[in-house]
Amino acid sequence: MRISAFTPLLLTTLSFISCSPESSEVTNQEPVTLESFIEQGKKTGNPVTLVSVPRSVEEVQQRTTAIVEQLQQDGDALAGLSEGDITFDSTILAMDRMSCDLDLDISEIVVAKNVSTDPEVRKEATNSLKVLSEALVEFQFREDIYLVFKQYADSKPKLDPESVRLLDKTMLEYKRSGFHLSAAERKEIESKIKQLSILSVDFRTNITETSAPVAFSPDELKGLPEAFLSGLEKGSDGNVTLHANVTHHYTTLMNNADSEATRKKFFYTRYNLTRDLNIPLLTKIVNLRHEVANDLGYSTWSDYKTEVLMSGTAQVVEDFLVDLKTGLQPKFEQEVETLTALKAERTGDSSAQLNIWDFRYYSNELKDEKYNINEEQLKRFFPYEQTLEGMFDIYEEVFAVRIEQVENPEPWADGVTLHTVTDLKSNEPLGMFYLDMFPRSGKYNHFAQFGIVPGRRIDDATYQRPTVALVCNFPPKTGEEPSLLSYRHVETLFHEFGHAMHSILSQSRYFRFVGTSVPRDFVEAPSQVLEYWVSEKAILDRYATDYEDSTKKIPESVLAQIETAEKALIGTFYRRQLAFGILDQHMHTRGGFTEEQLVADTNNIIGDVFLPVPDDTAFVAFFGHMMGYDAGYYGYAWADVIAADMASIFENAPGGFMDRDAGMSLRKHIFEPGDSRDVNESIKAFLGRPTSQQPFLEKLGIAD
Repeated sequence: MRISAFTPLLLTTLSFISCSPESSEVTNQEPVTLESFIEQGKKTGNPVTLVSVPRSVEEVQQRTTAIVEQLQQDGDALAGLSEGDITFDSTILAMDRMSCDLDLDISEIVVAKNVSTDPEVRKEATNSLKVLSEALVEFQFREDIYLVFKQYADSKPKLDPESVRLLDKTMLEYKRSGFHLSAAERKEIESKIKQLSILSVDFRTNITETSAPVAFSPDELKGLPEAFLSGLEKGSDGNVTLHANVTHHYTTLMNNADSEATRKKFFYTRYNLTRDLNIPLLTKIVNLRHEVANDLGYSTWSDYKTEVLMSGTAQVVEDFLVDLKTGLQPKFEQEVETLTALKAERTGDSSAQLNIWDFRYYSNELKDEKYNINEEQLKRFFPYEQTLEGMFDIYEEVFAVRIEQVENPEPWADGVTLHTVTDLKSNEPLGMFYLDMFPRSGKYNHFAQFGIVPGRRIDDATYQRPTVALVCNFPPKTGEEPSLLSYRHVETLFHEFGHAMHSILSQSRYFRFVGTSVPRDFVEAPSQVLEYWVSEKAILDRYATDYEDSTKKIPESVLAQIETAEKALIGTFYRRQLAFGILDQHMHTRGGFTEEQLVADTNNIIGDVFLPVPDDTAFVAFFGHMMGYDAGYYGYAWADVIAADMASIFENAPGGFMDRDAGMSLRKHIFEPGDSRDVNESIKAFLGRPTSQQPFLEKLGIAD
């Protein structure tokens, strides 16, 4: 998942400047320090910037005031241009540079809201984002700025193709803001968008700040790994507390708890998180979105959102989701039948039904029984530090970069590390990233890359390099045992770091489409393709060894069984994903929901597409993707189709997934250009042919 700051819709486009190394790599470099890395950036015209996350309530307030004042000044300067001063540089380019600076300033407050250890700072950052959202919406709707930009656009300037794209995208966003409507109509839309901004901040905050401790007796937790249990809170009565809001607590229990009553209890807690707070908010949000779309001349919010995505229309999205749901139906039914039969066998109940709180447990049991895959034993091969270093080595080789940890002078929490990325051929700094990888109270509770310092070309000789942060929630170490990652966690690690590389390797001229600022239904594809590296024996052998005996590696037979098991259960996995995509589209292709209808409809969709959901639960209350991926959750499956096609290039390359030529082609054609050109062109340039769905259908086991 990729998260960036809320910035004005009137952002600009990028340009593609390739600097991919091909040979004559620089070797035997001295170990880098933060000081030497910064100095090298200055020397080579690649400046890097440390993140400065606000540490106090007063600092958040001061920064917020400064941002609002600067936004007003910049807007007045744009609106006050005289006719003779209206040029590309003074309008379109000035907006791009202003947006870049603004994005950095706001991103640091966004990070504080999501990672600060001080609840008062998180609270103030939340308030700040509401103030900033309102100021940004007001800026977005300033007619005096629009008239200056329109005057420049109407002059039909002769520009290079990339700058034309920048201009066109800017003017399209003005249209999408309603500047073809009357002033009164725009004022009404502006008011609604302000409401949406504030409601969205509250929805996200409720998810991050919620806490859901649940106490269980030792008997209720039979089946859970002892190492996991040893790291949990224990009461004087011997009961053990797990937190339903902590993802690795939830998945560990649901995967391993032998007691169905325990799984059901924890499921109910998880699926009702923030219900009372967020269902009223989400109902207002989806209804307001529908109204805004109608006011702007779109049939639905999904039509509005998809207009600028690869899909183009809500109907294309619906057809994609329904076709995939239908295609998976026979496989899904067979998988549910298999899991149900296993439950009947284990419980002695011939009439047993597979409930939604059962599927993880019996999937895990099936892997163990039929495919001899013990998920807990497999974790022994993936200690966090060892896996992280192994991943770095792979990315270094494939993309011709050097990754090194340096001193973090101002960590915002204990354990947050700082790392540099350098081009292997030119020895030029490419960017930096922070790692905040383990859960704590009040921290963002999922897995995401947060963009902070954006990349952009400052002038012909200088490129501001990006700085990003991975904010994740992997299992922490317990007692003497290190943090051990599940196979899925390793895929997540490769995926999220793929977002970081997408940001850091960017070479786009303009900020508007730098790095991951590509269409939302493509943004996951570059990261999803990198998940394929996790299943290759030769690659795993480089780092996946038993943490207590480095001579032990994952046997080929186990990897073959993992692949077989994944295919055996892939229908279940994708039908669950499709359920979320379809309920997202349902919410965003109609309006006028009541709170009761919203919960009932979304529960019914999950039940129809996946497994029945109890009426007295409300999954959507905790569905954080609906703020940012709204009308776009389908993009995960959409991008998976593209990723499978791109992965086939590595599968057929002489060096397989470690093939340098294929890696450098991915860097050059996908990672570097961002959205400086149509992503369809980038995909075709990498593939060297038109796209194909066949690799994805083969992955699902439903190919013709």
